[in-house]
Amino acid sequence: MDLKNLLNDGRIKEHTPSKQEIEQLLAVFDRDITDAQIEILSTDRKFSTAYNAALTIARIALVSSGYRTTGEGSHYWTIQALAFILPLDTSMIRKFDKFRQKRNISGYEMTGMISEQDTKEMIDLAREIHSVVLKWLSENHPEFI
Repeated sequence: MDLKNLLNDGRIKEHTPSKQEIEQLLAVFDRDITDAQIEILSTDRKFSTAYNAALTIARIALVSSGYRTTGEGSHYWTIQALAFILPLDTSMIRKFDKFRQKRNISGYEMTGMISEQDTKEMIDLAREIHSVVLKWLSENHPEFI
């Protein structure tokens, strides 16, 4: 599968990005990655906020490529699209998707299932994806940074 297949399947749609949009998404990432480290927040909330930071930076890669997700499963398809856009190891994408599933359970069904280690790993993953996306943007879409 590739981005064209996702487009043909209706999982993503074409989108014209702007520098302002990318700047706003980068600001959301910065806010969320900072908030994920606030000590008084619950472990579940810190994890969820770090996940949101990672998802936002993943959206930047997709949007900069000229696409947006559409319909149900937007988190899943945003994560899966990273494999077609960025030079990421597949284990990173699998880990991100595993964390997506944990975040869904902790956010909607159960509390206390997220460990401090999970939160640390989610923050580290968000930062790693951020680094890759910024490098990729500078090489492929310098007009957005």
